[in-house]
Amino acid sequence: MPGTRIQTSPTRDPLWKKENKLEVSELVPKSDIDRISPHAQTVIKIGGQEIVLDNSRLAFNEISLNAFMENLALWYDYFSQKLAEAEAILAYKEYEYDVLFSSAYEMSKEGGCTDKLAEASAKKEANVCEAKKEIIGAKHKVTLLKQHLKAWDKAHENAMSRGHMVRKEMDKLNTDIVFRGRDEKVQDIVGRRDA
Repeated sequence: MPGTRIQTSPTRDPLWKKENKLEVSELVPKSDIDRISPHAQTVIKIGGQEIVLDNSRLAFNEISLNAFMENLALWYDYFSQKLAEAEAILAYKEYEYDVLFSSAYEMSKEGGCTDKLAEASAKKEANVCEAKKEIIGAKHKVTLLKQHLKAWDKAHENAMSRGHMVRKEMDKLNTDIVFRGRDEKVQDIVGRRDA
């Protein structure tokens, strides 16, 4: 169906051309727009290592459900470890900020500034500002990892629910097959007695 092509980036779509770049709303019929799941891939750097937060790993269906459940704990453990590393780096950056801020505050105070003026002066020091920016970046990484782990939790809930529904369907199908066979056998036995 020509109206369902979504990919418009040169890395994913070999037919992509800059002059032909279209909006998703132009490519997808309005009735299908709600059924498209967004694909997000974020790369964050923690301690010199790149961590890929890819929501396509959270996708599963009836066929891939077993593999998903088998690998779920491994991925959860991996991202939990990376979260712990990110929180440790954040704590270290907060410590560095406190040391830099205290040093700048002390210098301003020794220069004869009031408490408020010394605090304001310390906060605008270049190295203190840079340390604060690093804290903001580290907090963002921690938040991204926490949110990704929440998504894994939700995917686990969905997988458990889907697995339960599949088992119920299989039980229902199996019951129909077993009872159908039993009914035929009972009729054979009853039919022999009647004869």
